[in-house]
Amino acid sequence: LEIKEVLDEFELCQVYELYMQTYYKQGGGIEKLPVDFFRIVSLNMPRETKYFLWRAENKIVAFALCFVRKDEFIDYYLGFDYSQIKRYYLYFVRFRGLLKWCIEHKIKRYEMGVTSYESKRRLGFKFIRLYFYIKCRNPILNKLVPFLKIFFSPEHFDPVFKEMNLKKE
Repeated sequence: LEIKEVLDEFELCQVYELYMQTYYKQGGGIEKLPVDFFRIVSLNMPRETKYFLWRAENKIVAFALCFVRKDEFIDYYLGFDYSQIKRYYLYFVRFRGLLKWCIEHKIKRYEMGVTSYESKRRLGFKFIRLYFYIKCRNPILNKLVPFLKIFFSPEHFDPVFKEMNLKKE
């Protein structure tokens, strides 16, 4: 595990390649960010931004871009070398490394991103219901939104949420 605050250009290219592998593996389930996002975010938020890199055979095989503020940790962007993910159990090694870092730095709250729900369920994460607020610019279409919002709810497209039967707060 290597912790970096700013990546050099070579590392940035490797990180972005891993991010794009994850983007295509998710089938559009995550946002497609430009390479400049990864370059600029740590320059704009130098104290809050942390890159975590995992290497195998001198090559970056996983990364996490996380945000830290006081005793809160947000594990948000990630990338994997999918040719190595099962060989090294990268998802779980990555999680263990980040959790260990949080414990060592007395972080009280660990928050993960909004994908890969099954893995997070297996790790014992507590899920918090998210709400989607939608308003169309077209007033006629906006009248249909209450009828369509049911299709945007995670429990309608992800079986993990159906099993968990999240309570409405």
